[in-house]
Amino acid sequence: MHEPQSSRGSMSDPILVTSRIRVDQPEQAAWIDLRGDFGDVEVASRLASVFGRPVAVEANRFLQIGERTLIWLGPDELLVIAPYGERLALISALEATMDGFHAAVTDVTGNRVRWHLSGDGARDFLAAGCSIDFHPRVFAPGDCVQTLFARSSVAILQIASDPIYELHLRRSFSRHLRSWAVQAAADVD
Repeated sequence: MHEPQSSRGSMSDPILVTSRIRVDQPEQAAWIDLRGDFGDVEVASRLASVFGRPVAVEANRFLQIGERTLIWLGPDELLVIAPYGERLALISALEATMDGFHAAVTDVTGNRVRWHLSGDGARDFLAAGCSIDFHPRVFAPGDCVQTLFARSSVAILQIASDPIYELHLRRSFSRHLRSWAVQAAADVD
């Protein structure tokens, strides 16, 4: 079984480990919801200055820039995940960048958690919770989807082809999903 990538942040104790899957919860990160007209040339230029490169996130994809992840949530919405220590500085930089534009920068750090899912049973585990097709032909590294997973709203990102995924969920759903995961993992194992 593939161990979680250290570049994705330090992991806490595993939430769940079986012979086919492993679910960890990385340490807390900064979560920033960014709304705006990303097709505007000036907005794009300003965002490139914050992130050090052009920010062109396609529909249902995510972009990894160093330790920061930008997730496409809609045509005018990105979720930015960064190391927790960057939170206040990044919020300030994004607010200054978007000043003068019809935009919003919202700190949603306290609202979110992420799970790191790996192992050869990862796709089966995901299939037990939602109807999205995670076959490698249609869902590959760099892809993301927002869906209901075990009756909870989540974003699912494929990090690597091993397969390794991240599930981004509301903190309020985490207890329910932990309980569900134990049963689903037993079924997958």
